[in-house]
Amino acid sequence: MARVQIAKPDQVDDPAIQGIFDWVTQMEGSVPNHFFVELNFPEFFTAKLGATKVLWEAGELEMAEIQHIGILVTQRNGCAYCTAAFCTILNHGLGESEDLVGELLQKGTDSVSFKLNPSWGGAKKLSVEFDDDYKYNTCLLFIDELEDMNYNFHPSMFDANVHYFGVGYHNVNQEVKEGEQVYVAGGAFVMSNPGSDKQSIIYTPTDGNNQGSYVNDIHIGGRGIVSGKNSDMGQWLVQLCGLNVYVTGITMANAFLQSNLGVNEVSICQLHVFNARSYCSI
Repeated sequence: MARVQIAKPDQVDDPAIQGIFDWVTQMEGSVPNHFFVELNFPEFFTAKLGATKVLWEAGELEMAEIQHIGILVTQRNGCAYCTAAFCTILNHGLGESEDLVGELLQKGTDSVSFKLNPSWGGAKKLSVEFDDDYKYNTCLLFIDELEDMNYNFHPSMFDANVHYFGVGYHNVNQEVKEGEQVYVAGGAFVMSNPGSDKQSIIYTPTDGNNQGSYVNDIHIGGRGIVSGKNSDMGQWLVQLCGLNVYVTGITMANAFLQSNLGVNEVSICQLHVFNARSYCSI
């Protein structure tokens, strides 16, 4: 039977290979035996491990992120040896606690965690897509700068002219009259009352033909969500008509067809719109 020889550490005199071994020892505490088997083909070994080192240290992902992915992928494909290797690197090489590594192992692929790179900076919109399903299996992140109470629109909940929706779920159909304001706080989820015959969730008054009347000096804003989850076909999420009317900051989601925002002479700023059901219009 043919046997594959295992090279001995003291037989390694190639500086490139020794540099790789030093790096592996730093990450894992020692050099795994299979590396010495692979030294039977030193050209391949140097190319493979050298490429891995470059990708890990100079690629777009941080080292810890690579180990997280490695743990989850190898768990999924049943390679316990590989999973253990990634755990060792995460704990020994990168200094993550054993508790964190154990928690990651326990959660497995049933949960996803990630960290945004601070160097990206500023507000942004991100789509985290699973199984290449951007339409129905997606986590959308709308990331804004922290609210500045002295700068951003943030009316008092005690003001009689303010319709204030705080953190939580709200089933409403809110008419907004001249001079009034609507604030949808971060963490608020505003939907239509189920089965409502109202044309919109937030709206200015209309006549008998559902035509908007001019209602002036209105501001609708905040960091919360106005959703069409309970809305019927053709129902607008927000329908406004007037002068000096502003919509800022809110997220509008899950409208039927094109029914997101119906406006007439309205100023819009920093509005997030997401519609997985079909297409959207403003």
